[in-house]
Amino acid sequence: MHKKLILLLITFVMIKNIQAQSTQTSENMWLSYNPSYTTFKLFSPEADEAIVKMYKLANDKTSFLTLKFEKKDDGVWQATFDGNAENFFYTYQVKHKGVWLNETVDIYATAVTANGKKAQIVDWEKHYSKPVINNTNDKKNAIVVYEVHVRDATIFTNAKNKGKFLGLTETKIKNKFNQPVGLSHIKNLGITHVQILPMFDYNSIDETSSKPNYNWGYDPLNYNAPEGSYSTNPNNPITRIKECRSMIEAFHKNGIGVIMDVVYNHTGLTKESNFNQLCPNYYYRTNPNGTLSDASGCGNETASEKPMFRKFMIESLTHWVKWYNVDGFRFDLMAIHDIETMNEISKALRAIKPNIILYGEGWTSGGSPLPENKRALKANAKQLDGVGVFSDDIRDAIKGSVFNHKENGFIAGVPNVEESIKFGLVGGIQHPQVDYSKVNYSKASYCNSPLQHVSYNECHDNHTLWDRLVLANPSATEKEKVEMYKVAMGIVMLSQGVSFMQAGQEFCRTKFGEENSYNKPDKINGLQWDNLEKYKTMNQWVKQLINLKKNNEAFALGDANLVQKNVQFVEDKNNVVAFTTTNGIKTFLVIINTNTSKKTIEVGLEKKYKTVLNNKPVLIADNIIVEGTSFTVLEVK
Repeated sequence: MHKKLILLLITFVMIKNIQAQSTQTSENMWLSYNPSYTTFKLFSPEADEAIVKMYKLANDKTSFLTLKFEKKDDGVWQATFDGNAENFFYTYQVKHKGVWLNETVDIYATAVTANGKKAQIVDWEKHYSKPVINNTNDKKNAIVVYEVHVRDATIFTNAKNKGKFLGLTETKIKNKFNQPVGLSHIKNLGITHVQILPMFDYNSIDETSSKPNYNWGYDPLNYNAPEGSYSTNPNNPITRIKECRSMIEAFHKNGIGVIMDVVYNHTGLTKESNFNQLCPNYYYRTNPNGTLSDASGCGNETASEKPMFRKFMIESLTHWVKWYNVDGFRFDLMAIHDIETMNEISKALRAIKPNIILYGEGWTSGGSPLPENKRALKANAKQLDGVGVFSDDIRDAIKGSVFNHKENGFIAGVPNVEESIKFGLVGGIQHPQVDYSKVNYSKASYCNSPLQHVSYNECHDNHTLWDRLVLANPSATEKEKVEMYKVAMGIVMLSQGVSFMQAGQEFCRTKFGEENSYNKPDKINGLQWDNLEKYKTMNQWVKQLINLKKNNEAFALGDANLVQKNVQFVEDKNNVVAFTTTNGIKTFLVIINTNTSKKTIEVGLEKKYKTVLNNKPVLIADNIIVEGTSFTVLEVK
């Protein structure tokens, strides 16, 4: 047999054996601490040698002790420090093919120093008792997500801790019009969950610099430790842990769940990454010619199908749930991951928190060696176990393709996209009244449950909805843009399934025309809270929509069979979509008109109708007449 094939078979057997042993339980089987000794473990089957360097202080340049790893079975190395190593710092170094690679941080490190240079040994049981696992949303099918960046949220406020984790715990901060902002505003808006842009330790920010640093954080460095730039003391690993936990606890105390944006599909560094320095060439996918594949568009893509990276993802996510009480995860470029891994993640996390929320981007940024039938693609969502996907179908139907900046959508009166709007309103499931041949991207349903479908018209990527309306409708008045905006928010908020908005949409957030603001300064990204006064009617509109969804099960049925039975379209032509929805007790009629003129909806007057919500007047005569560019909700009596 060929030598290379023999080596691959041996490595595979070793890894499978490690998988079987993974039920051994400490919080991190790769570092076991107790006051008498600490055991370090490292997976690196092809290493020649490996060492642990230990430091007493974070800034020490010379280690006080070097421990040699001993090679055990299955490609695992082990070293033990005798005595109490609590709060000591450590790094690993591996010799590979005769060359010592860079001194680097343990990929499983849960506490790191500034810029992730060293890891710290922490007694989690002593300092951070496990939080009570709870589910903050008692209306489990009414999920409204508010995407926020830690720095954006408070950098333009009078918060004591601007741009920090603790800034999002402060409840008395206000804008210049004396309106509550930050956490208090988010609570008052009524959303059920915040989705926080990457808050793990990422690579692009110099945490020691006093100059403003900005990045979204999609360049992971240390997955299991909080980002230091959001801490009041990035040099102290324990401070950042405590402050991150305090932020999450503050949201929970205010009845808001926390969804963490995670980026396991690639690392910020490639050759110099912790993964490659400790176990070269294992954790990443390669093309047939041996070069790194790059479905992420960031220089590399990880290999979730490999047992040890799958194991890493599961243990990393479990850590955030158990020790930070995170309520859900949003997976960046989730289609880079394989279906089996995503289902294993779902199984492991639901064993801890049954109502955990899991969803991601069901696409990649480029080609991948992983076959399409194995990818966690949007089209394969029915094979995913309770894992949802973002709907670019409804996003682009509402406002036009994100790739054509001057293209308009349904809200601006573009015809023949009604079926795509209906597709999103029912939550991406099979429905007898949706003509899937006319849906813009997906020619079939892809969700087993509406809770797998994430409706949105804006997120951190691409232009904000307001900026898009400005670009695509240069002659529209401010009033006309506001009317279109209200319709867009109504469609998203009253869709079955998960409703998603970016922070600031309630006051027509602008990034001043910037399409990709990932590294732009605060003046572009920071939330302009004073606009709450200018767009107070929009804020009230969004608040009413959220309240309607949360308090009426008809808009959050949560089951495909119930949606098929209880959501009925009564008109879907000529830029009008109208439907009824009921939970068997209350029935609502929703009419969306994106014509500029009035339209008559023939529903008859055998029943009485009470106006619940409308952005323009509604006339109930022989039939219902709605104004142009309007979103109307009537309760059927």
